[in-house]
Amino acid sequence: MIYFDCQNCGKWFSAPDNCAGKKGKCSKCNSVVTIPSSNKEFLPPELQKPKFTNDVPEPFVNTLNEEFKDEKDEKDLKRKFPWFIDVFFYPLNATGISMILIMAGIPFLIMCLSLFMMPWPVIGLFISLTGSLIILVINLYAYFYICQCVRNSAEGYVRLSVNVSEYSSLGETFFMMLRTIGCFLFFLILPFIRLYQYNEPDGILDFLLFFPEYSKPDKIFYYVLAASAAVFPMGLLSIIMHSSILGLNPILLIKSVLKTFLYYVPLVLALWASIFAIQYFRFFFTKAAVGNIVLFTIGIGFARFIKIYLLMVAAHLLGRFYYKNAERLNWEI
Repeated sequence: MIYFDCQNCGKWFSAPDNCAGKKGKCSKCNSVVTIPSSNKEFLPPELQKPKFTNDVPEPFVNTLNEEFKDEKDEKDLKRKFPWFIDVFFYPLNATGISMILIMAGIPFLIMCLSLFMMPWPVIGLFISLTGSLIILVINLYAYFYICQCVRNSAEGYVRLSVNVSEYSSLGETFFMMLRTIGCFLFFLILPFIRLYQYNEPDGILDFLLFFPEYSKPDKIFYYVLAASAAVFPMGLLSIIMHSSILGLNPILLIKSVLKTFLYYVPLVLALWASIFAIQYFRFFFTKAAVGNIVLFTIGIGFARFIKIYLLMVAAHLLGRFYYKNAERLNWEI
C-alpha cells in the first residue's frame, strides 16, 4: 500500500502499490494529485510509514470518482475445478508451460547434443563442460523460480503468473538459492548428529571421510529424520516469505506448526508424496532404458519435465497453505 498526501492541502490518502503514477482528485481541495512511486526506498521516511495525527488515510479515487483497486487478474484468483484437481492445472498456462520448456527443455537439448557429439571427443568434451555450466545456472534459476511460485500462490493466485522480468537480479537469485540450501542443511543437522552419536567414529573428519561405514541408522535416527521431514515444509515456507534465513527460528516454526496443525498435516503428506513421485518417475524411466544410452537420455529428459511440473504443483500447495492460514500464522510479513 502507498501512503501519500496532497501537496496543496496536506490530506493523506492510500492506494494499492500497482497504482503508482496514476492521477486523481483530492477529495478536500479538488487538486489533481499523482500517486507517487511504490518503491519505498526512493521515498522520504515520512512517506514510507507515516504517523497519522488525525484520521487514517482515505482511499484515493480517480478522476471518475472511482476508488483505485488492486489490479489482480480475477480469472487467476478463482478455481475452475475442485481444488484437489485444480492444483494440477496451476502450471498449465502459457507462462507455466514456457518456463517448464525452458527449465527442462534446454538441459534435455544439451544432453542430446552431447550424445550426438560422442564420436568427436574434443568437441563433445567442450559441449559437455559448457553444457554442465549452463545446466547449473538453469538449475539455480529453476529453484529460485519455484520459490517465486510459492510467493505467487501465497498472494491467492490459482494459475502461475510469475513475471520473469520482476526477478532478474542474479544476486537475489543466488541468495535465494543459498537460503534454500541452508534450509536443507538446517533440517539435516539433527539426523546427522544422531548418526554420529550412534556409530561413534574417531572424530568428525573420520566420520566424513568414511561416511558409508558410519551410516548405520537406529530407530532414534528414523524418529529424528521423520520429525525433520515434517517441519521442513514450514521452514522452507518461512524463509521464502521472510526472505531471510532468520525464518528458520525453531520457536517460530514450532508455534506455526501447532497453530495450523490440522491444515499442515495434509500439506506435509501431499508435498512428500510429490517428492516420492518425482523420484519414482526418474527411477522408472532410467531403469527401463538400462543398456541403451539413447533411451536413457530420453528417459532422464522426460523425468526432468515431470520433476519441474510437480515442483511447481508442490510450490502452489505450499503457497496456498500460507494464503489460507496467514492470519493463524501471524508472521506479520
